[in-house]
Amino acid sequence: MKFSFILLLSCFGFLALSSAQVYEYTTNKELTIAYRTFGSGKPLVVINGGPGRSSESFLELAKKLSSNRRQVILFDQRGTGKSHLSVISEETIQFPKMIEDLERLRKHLGHEKISILGHSFGGMYAMAYANKYPDRVERMILSASGGPNLKNLNRVESSVQAKLDKDSLKKYKFWTSAEQKKKDPIKSKLEALRLTAPAYVFNKKFVPLIEKNLTNLVQYSPEINLLVWKSLKNENYDLSGKFTKFHSPVLVIDGEQDFLGKEIPAELHQNFPNSRLEILKECSHYPWLDKPAEYFTLINEFLD
Repeated sequence: MKFSFILLLSCFGFLALSSAQVYEYTTNKELTIAYRTFGSGKPLVVINGGPGRSSESFLELAKKLSSNRRQVILFDQRGTGKSHLSVISEETIQFPKMIEDLERLRKHLGHEKISILGHSFGGMYAMAYANKYPDRVERMILSASGGPNLKNLNRVESSVQAKLDKDSLKKYKFWTSAEQKKKDPIKSKLEALRLTAPAYVFNKKFVPLIEKNLTNLVQYSPEINLLVWKSLKNENYDLSGKFTKFHSPVLVIDGEQDFLGKEIPAELHQNFPNSRLEILKECSHYPWLDKPAEYFTLINEFLD
């Protein structure tokens, strides 16, 4: 799978504006899971996208969703941020293991059930957990989520390119050419990501912030990104039709201008018998940036 395409599902949040809660940890022989909690009350786990990104850019989102009735749990996925793996390889970065990481965290925190908000790739992660542990999911929010399968991935790259102006598209094709990938693989990947930034938001004032986050190698591991997508392909990730008996409430929320297109949220809505679909106008892949009032109102009403 082309790197330029694989990275298009990299997820972006916005930077925390105030100090975060202290990290806590749960450790076994293979992995230390780092997590932070905000607020108190019923648990809501926020799963950031990527894959290969730490949860750092989701701090402000987590704090805005927390309250004295709701505890938000934010964790670094295996191998990212402070969730330490001694070895990064195909053996340690596997999607089934990531599902078990979340179950281990739930047990560690002592929650019988959790609600989950999964954004972009995080939505795919959330659905896979709900498929494996349906009785542990109280409610689920799929925020600009990837689909229940991999069939739309090639179309997503075409959709992103269609949102670039002529000059940016020319530069994008230059940096994603085989020659540039071979000459300087890291720079070619980061420059391609930088050029796609305008496709992520409807309100272009956020583009510089997105560029900064998409190309931040402190918070992002291209190696882990590739390994997770490889694992998804090897596992034949496909959850279509597997939720006919899943009756926990599901909120599917997306932007009308999201480069993922209208097919994915519609398909997600059809897959869950107790789901609600909300499409926000003048909004792309990050609804809390483009339409914060509507986004948080819908989520708070759904959870409360």
